[in-house]
Amino acid sequence: MRKYYIDNIRNLCILLLFPYHTAMIFNNYGDSWYVHSRGTEAAGLFLISLYPWWMAILFALAGMSTVYALNKRTAKEFLVERVHKLLIPCISGIILLVPVQTYIARRSFYGYGGTYLQHLRVFFQMTDLRGYDGHFTPGHLWFIMDLFVFSSVFYFLWSGTGTKKRNLRERNSL
Repeated sequence: MRKYYIDNIRNLCILLLFPYHTAMIFNNYGDSWYVHSRGTEAAGLFLISLYPWWMAILFALAGMSTVYALNKRTAKEFLVERVHKLLIPCISGIILLVPVQTYIARRSFYGYGGTYLQHLRVFFQMTDLRGYDGHFTPGHLWFIMDLFVFSSVFYFLWSGTGTKKRNLRERNSL
């Protein structure tokens, strides 16, 4: 049975992405951002008060959803679904969207004057994964990438359990 309160909390947290990342432009606690303006106290307080619980709730909801998903699917079905819903969009975004983001960061923070195509040669080199220097980063897709990694770990830990539970339910329903 679907747990609508989980969906509602997740939707609220996802909607908070917009004001949170917009406020990052005006933060006053020293964290650089791709686009930065003069910091304001209100933006800094909003960011500092939201961050400690917001990401923790998103990870907790993802974990709860994983348990419910594994109770309805075999482990293999779960992993295939995670590949389609998480891995493919993450890789696509890293290839199509994140290089643009790192190009803007490189121009803004390092005075880069080269072309975008020249930048792409640098993008696929590893450094600190932050992307401010123009090198590879998952950027804003880090959460999706982490969810896929955690889902894969769950797959290996629960692969037998999910299958057994589903087979047991199917036998009981006959």
